[in-house]
Amino acid sequence: MNSSSKILMGFIMGACGIRGGMRFKSYGESPKDLKSYKVFQDQTGCQQLKIIQILPYKENIITLYLEGITTRSQAEALRGMSLYIDHTQLKKLSKDEFYYHDLEGLIVRNEENCVIGQVKTVVSYGADSMLGVCLLEDPSSEILIPFRKEFVKAVNQQEKYIILDTDYVQAFLDLKGQS
Repeated sequence: MNSSSKILMGFIMGACGIRGGMRFKSYGESPKDLKSYKVFQDQTGCQQLKIIQILPYKENIITLYLEGITTRSQAEALRGMSLYIDHTQLKKLSKDEFYYHDLEGLIVRNEENCVIGQVKTVVSYGADSMLGVCLLEDPSSEILIPFRKEFVKAVNQQEKYIILDTDYVQAFLDLKGQS
């Protein structure tokens, strides 16, 4: 699995109990969905791991049991390990759904097709997801754009661009210029 095909799912926070359980911080929407993935790998891709049980703990933290990890010391040895899946394990999405990692790196244009920047990050703030866009005119700055239909007019993953509402972009840039 090469690095571009790996999707970070979360990391092992530490051991839990005496039978190899681990607290796991999941970066996905629903931690219980982790059970649907066949194989996890560490960052190097050398170690393959299979989930045998998931128990709820709180929000995006679960108690995780992995095949072959049966003692507290084995679990503690995995503390801090990030777990990845190959992108081919992700479910297919409908036309108007996107995985965050697929949006990162896309070119950002306005409705007149002028390039204004590039998506650097995508973050979820509960009710809304936000696109972190590095502006072409100032690559060191990042602006946050709500990922909502009234602001994001189109996403073309094949041609790797996003179209933003021109009026919104201009108003934002005008405000930024005044500060």
